[in-house]
Amino acid sequence: MLLALCLAVAAWGGLRLAGGLRGALLPLNGGQVAAIALLAAVKQPLPAGLLGLLLLGQIALQPSLGEAEPAIVARRTWPWLMAAMLVAALAVP
Repeated sequence: MLLALCLAVAAWGGLRLAGGLRGALLPLNGGQVAAIALLAAVKQPLPAGLLGLLLLGQIALQPSLGEAEPAIVARRTWPWLMAAMLVAALAVP
């Protein structure tokens, strides 16, 4: 349940980013970092590592936020987040 909450916070941050609201990157990235920490705490290193790689791919797109429309960056970020949610769902016993 905590894992779902972490990823729901990340999705909420993605929706805030799409709306162009300030402070959207904190819940977007923070929720995913919390999910990675939670998976590591319950001794699921492979899914935690995969989520970390997916987060790095998403963070690589964030510097373009200053020069692109926030909705475009959010649209490019969303598949990374959905893949992370799939990996996290498969990691739950």
